[in-house]
Amino acid sequence: MPKRLNKLLAAVAVTTCFAVAGLAPVVAGGETRTISLIHIHTGEGLTITYKKDGQYIPSAMRQINYLLRDWRKDQVISIDPRTIDLVWELHEDLGSHEPIHIVCGYRSASTNAFLHRIGRHVAKESQHIRGNAIDFYFPDVPTQKIRNIALVSQVGGVGYYRSAGGPTGLFHVA
Repeated sequence: MPKRLNKLLAAVAVTTCFAVAGLAPVVAGGETRTISLIHIHTGEGLTITYKKDGQYIPSAMRQINYLLRDWRKDQVISIDPRTIDLVWELHEDLGSHEPIHIVCGYRSASTNAFLHRIGRHVAKESQHIRGNAIDFYFPDVPTQKIRNIALVSQVGGVGYYRSAGGPTGLFHVA
């Protein structure tokens, strides 16, 4: 027991010295993240810090969930924060300076069924229904470049639709 206590006290002393000197160790994933979104169907936009010191900000997540709602039914659910992080990371890694253009976030089961009935190519068990997928594009980055980076990075489920969405196509992550 004294050996573990000595190690703990030594760790606390080192951390305290770093903190006093302004050299506190950085906690992995402790960054602050701000995201800018524009929903192409509703015209709504949002620029918000959604993560601070590695922690999601509940009020910001609620605003993001609202923007990513099923706009046809005006229904909101919680979008998986990891999906939002994935879109943010791609946006940062590719150096996009424009807001992320959202084509689809959450899609209710009834909206999904409707889109399937009218001939849209939507999966019957779409990840959009669960809040695990976002369709988007970056207006200042070719969608094919986003696709290639995502495939190389092996991030989530990747879909690329050349003719849909904005002038560069539509990208899907789940």
